[in-house]
Amino acid sequence: MSCDHLSCRTLDTTGSLSVAISDLMMKNKAPPDISAAPAPTSEPVIIYDLKQPPESSSSGSSKDSSGDMFLPIEFRCEACGKRAFNLKTCSRCWGAKYCDNICQTRHWDKHSQVCVEDPKGRQFLKGGHILELDMMTPLEQQGTYLDSHPSSLGTMKCPKHGHNNHSAFIAIHDFNKSHLPLKLRMDEVVNYILAEAQFTVRVMVYWTSKQRPDDDVCARFRGTQNPRAASGKVLLSNPKDIKVRRCPVAHCHRHRDLGPDHTVYVVDVKVSTNGRVIFDEEELRRTTVDFFYDSGNGVGLVREYGYQLFPSRSTSDVRYFSIGVHDLKLLQRLERADGCRSACFKSIPHEALRAMSAHAIVISHPHGTQKKITVGNVVRITEENLTPDSQANAKMLSEMEKMWFETRSQLAHSQMIAAMGQLSLPVYKVWYDAATCLGSAGAPVYFGARQTSGIWGPYEAQHASYDIDAKLNYFKVPRFVA
Repeated sequence: MSCDHLSCRTLDTTGSLSVAISDLMMKNKAPPDISAAPAPTSEPVIIYDLKQPPESSSSGSSKDSSGDMFLPIEFRCEACGKRAFNLKTCSRCWGAKYCDNICQTRHWDKHSQVCVEDPKGRQFLKGGHILELDMMTPLEQQGTYLDSHPSSLGTMKCPKHGHNNHSAFIAIHDFNKSHLPLKLRMDEVVNYILAEAQFTVRVMVYWTSKQRPDDDVCARFRGTQNPRAASGKVLLSNPKDIKVRRCPVAHCHRHRDLGPDHTVYVVDVKVSTNGRVIFDEEELRRTTVDFFYDSGNGVGLVREYGYQLFPSRSTSDVRYFSIGVHDLKLLQRLERADGCRSACFKSIPHEALRAMSAHAIVISHPHGTQKKITVGNVVRITEENLTPDSQANAKMLSEMEKMWFETRSQLAHSQMIAAMGQLSLPVYKVWYDAATCLGSAGAPVYFGARQTSGIWGPYEAQHASYDIDAKLNYFKVPRFVA
């Protein structure tokens, strides 16, 4: 794909945000000068910034710290700069975070000048990023403290209460044109979003590996069966390549009707989710994937299990794994849905595609409940990790993607997925204000107008985290170089 805008020629990529960025800058009427390639740097480069950001749909100040202990929050150490999920908090002001007493002591001379006693701990949720996994304690089971009705998402029991607008979550069966911005209120856009929604899945993990490091988001749950909920997206690569294997899941729910020695179909169907959801093969063996969980009573839900985990860097925001399929009817249904999605995309008027560049649409399973849709605005886009090595890797990845497009082979796609997970790449960081909540981690985020058959927006965009200070969500996506 190529872009005719002069300012986008140095950013035009295969699987990139170039069209979206162009439209956003035109709306902004003050595009930064990016006609020359940026100098290699690891510092973020701002390529779009909304001058007057709209009121964030997920904004709000924290007035109640109940449930904070259940939030997976990554903070930055005030002394050494390290980011981790298990930093200690100053017990006087509840604002500054440290790795340990050594860092706190080293920083005390500076911190003591601003440290103010706060008995209620109101500053606990400052300066961090919330990774939106719904991590349940042993006494909580899915649905007991939060049912699937949209209005219940606003209860005080949600740990993110005060940071979110829960009324913004729209059930799949209720979604219509009135929920979209004025320029997008078309049947074609609604049909496309609902077609994409069929590929959003709920990911449930029922084990936390003992091998997770001390600074990991799930470290305090190591060795437990505490369930955690996230979202994911189904990727169809080559569903015709089918192998038959014995079902490896000891606790498979299909034992009742298929027997203890039943088989599964191993196919090239992958699921992408947040990089922190599944740590290793041990956790994957306790992972379920729920398709078509669109209603509160679970009618139509199809459950499968994780089969193979693909390697990725520990810092990657995306994790890929394959599934085993018990019934080929699921594959046939997904293939029909894929054809419907492509047809719906092609029917969208050109002006609507361009208008989509300014908006973000998230399809997720908040709190592990039925599928919901939220709509918001794109607020800011930056480029990060612009080093010579990362840009060389991006060129190589672009060639790998072209090879997959040309051959449609399972090997080419697997090699591309492996490279995306393991190579250091330049990335777009996209900030948006569509509402999300615990359980939304890994959810697909759609925006922009990449004009290729059946593909809209950035390549494999997954919801990453919620920034407490900015009151915005963000995701990172690799930048490919054409």
